[in-house]
Amino acid sequence: MELLSTNDHLTISYERDTKILICKWHNHQSVESIRYNGALILEAFKHHGASKVLNDNLDVEGQWEGAIDWTIHHWFPAMTNAGLKHFAWVLSKDIFARVSAKRAGEQFDSVRFFRSYRYAHDWLSQIH
Repeated sequence: MELLSTNDHLTISYERDTKILICKWHNHQSVESIRYNGALILEAFKHHGASKVLNDNLDVEGQWEGAIDWTIHHWFPAMTNAGLKHFAWVLSKDIFARVSAKRAGEQFDSVRFFRSYRYAHDWLSQIH
């Protein structure tokens, strides 16, 4: 696995053998952190020609309601235009973060929600 970027809110890695971009979110998220890191993910996604993302929110805390509209209307369309086909979203242990994630991703056919990293990774690894 190749480490691409890391900061207080996100670590981005790429698995060459499975062609999965792995995004591990940390801590409480703000609108600014989501927009900034969303841009980093989009850039890495395009650079590697990926079509699969494992979006791990297990350690995200609190709601991020302010960024839901941006995620729905700007980020997911940009990712889809860049070639996104499969998006495995590991839900947070925090109920408020889970609600925000579900609201942001439930309307997209490319998104599947998971309670564990392992199941999300297994699902993406089986897709070619």
